[in-house]
Amino acid sequence: MAHAIRLATAALALTAALAATAHAQTSVESGLAFYRPAKVGAVEVTPFNLVSDTRCADPDLCLTYDSVVISVFMDSDRGPQAMNLRLGQPRRVPGGCLMLTNTGVAPSANGAISIENYRIELVFIPDRSGPEGS
Repeated sequence: MAHAIRLATAALALTAALAATAHAQTSVESGLAFYRPAKVGAVEVTPFNLVSDTRCADPDLCLTYDSVVISVFMDSDRGPQAMNLRLGQPRRVPGGCLMLTNTGVAPSANGAISIENYRIELVFIPDRSGPEGS
C-alpha cells in the first residue's frame, strides 16, 4: 500500500512538472544500465552505484522503508558532478530537473538483486524558460 501511494505521489509530481513545462521538451530515457552513459535532456548521465533498494516484495511485511537511491555521474555545460537520485523525487540539475522514475526490476522476496538486472528510467524536465534555463 505504501509503495502504491509513493508511486502515485511521484506520478502526480511528474504530471504537474510536465504540465508546467508543456512548451518545453521533456526527455525520457529507459532501459539504462549501470556504467553506461546516456544523454538525458541537457545532461549526460552515467549511473554508477546502487546506494540502496529498500523496496519490499511483500507489502504486508514492510512498513516504512520503500525507496531506491542510485548514484550517477552527470556531465553538463557546467561541468561534471556526482549526485544521488531517489526514486520519484526530482533533483535540480543545470537546465531543469532529473528524476529516477523506474528501476526496471521488481522488488525481490529472495533478497538482493544483481546490479546487472536494473534497467533504469530517467526523466529530464526542462526549466520553463527552455532547456538551458535562461
